[in-house]
Amino acid sequence: MKKITFLALLLGSLFATGQNQLPNNSFENWTADTIKTPDGYVSSADYKHKTLPSTDAVSGQYSLYMETEVDSFFNDTSAGFIVNFDPDNFSGGVPFTFHADSLCGYYKANIQGQDTAWIFAMFKFNGTPIGMASLPISANENTSTWTRFSVPTGMPSMFNPDSMMFGAVSSNYLGSGIGITSGSVLMLDSIYFKSSSNAVDTLNNYDFERWTDNILETLDGYNTSAVWEDIHIPMHTVEKVTSSTNGNFAVKLNNVVNIYGDTIGGAISTADISTPNYPPPGGTPFDWSPISVTYDFQCNRTGSEPAYIDFIFKKNGAVIESQFRSYGISTTSYATETINFSFSQTPDTLIFRAYNGRTPGDWFMIDNIVFNYPVGITENIEILQAIAYPVPSKDNLNFTVNSKDDQEVILQISSIDGKVLINKQITLSAGINNFTVSVSDLPAGNYIYTFTTNDQQFSKSFIKE
Repeated sequence: MKKITFLALLLGSLFATGQNQLPNNSFENWTADTIKTPDGYVSSADYKHKTLPSTDAVSGQYSLYMETEVDSFFNDTSAGFIVNFDPDNFSGGVPFTFHADSLCGYYKANIQGQDTAWIFAMFKFNGTPIGMASLPISANENTSTWTRFSVPTGMPSMFNPDSMMFGAVSSNYLGSGIGITSGSVLMLDSIYFKSSSNAVDTLNNYDFERWTDNILETLDGYNTSAVWEDIHIPMHTVEKVTSSTNGNFAVKLNNVVNIYGDTIGGAISTADISTPNYPPPGGTPFDWSPISVTYDFQCNRTGSEPAYIDFIFKKNGAVIESQFRSYGISTTSYATETINFSFSQTPDTLIFRAYNGRTPGDWFMIDNIVFNYPVGITENIEILQAIAYPVPSKDNLNFTVNSKDDQEVILQISSIDGKVLINKQITLSAGINNFTVSVSDLPAGNYIYTFTTNDQQFSKSFIKE
């Protein structure tokens, strides 16, 4: 066996090949956002679009602010809106028996181009409309001061309603759809109804004083299925959980049925998550060639549809390597998966995707995705590639070694001053070998591991927590 000097150990640790990993590969980093929603209404804030409280109010503390904006994910234009009915089916509403001759309130507007905002109320009896008040607001009606409006309902005097649908929208979604423009703004406050005898009735939360704070946590570095959620969904499709194998958190993908009966499957991706195309556009820059990837997973499957994980490597837009794994059987605890890669050229882009299927109640947890890389490669060596992880290590140091032949090697772990603390003989088979060495008895600090064969030796440093 060759001997190695401390200087060679140090140089080996400095120049050994390192790692390139996924962003946020242990799912530790999340961003918490507070979204306020107006009590008593469905609004575009439920879908993470711009409906906000404003402290510029006619009376009280708040008014309602709605703005049309470009959705950066779907690249389409979404208006700010509020309604007190089901906006998907234009049905429902609230009980209402007041005979209103007019819909009244206050507005400000900054409507862009040919766009039109709308304020409206529909009155029904036994499901049949008996009156309608609607106020279109174009750029001609723009005003920077609070302006009172009063719109007739057209309700016949012999009828009283039993329900009412109220809404407002910052762009021309109620009309022809022509001219919808990002930046159109509509503000409302103090909405009420007035009868011919000057009696007054109001909406629930008519002055927009009551708002609910909704705390949402989004996973940093990934596109996720959260873009398809409304914020009142009973469980989020991408969830931060403390059941983890590395660090404080893991990611959990849930399949959730929303209030409209649609199942939203949990999904995360470093690429475009909305397209069915393969490969999807996008991805994260990645210019290394890992020998393998290791990750931990746990899943609950109640239906026939599996969860899956997908690694796609691209070069100049073309796929040069991809590996796919599906999981159709429940696990009671975390399991570890290792996937080997083979590259004929170095990639420039990586796409990682995980999807939980669409069976309600199924879930899929993932943690600690680690790409493994060659260390100390030369043309005529017997140990071709080796990597140790995690770094820093706490109790165990995991090794993945790619061996040219069946052989015996010596693994030593030494202190930084060269004192050998662990000495093991390891039997390797030709190909990929995975094994674990306990370092729990070592004090926290910097160490060096060294592999020695009959004619080769290389080393790399690691940190023990």
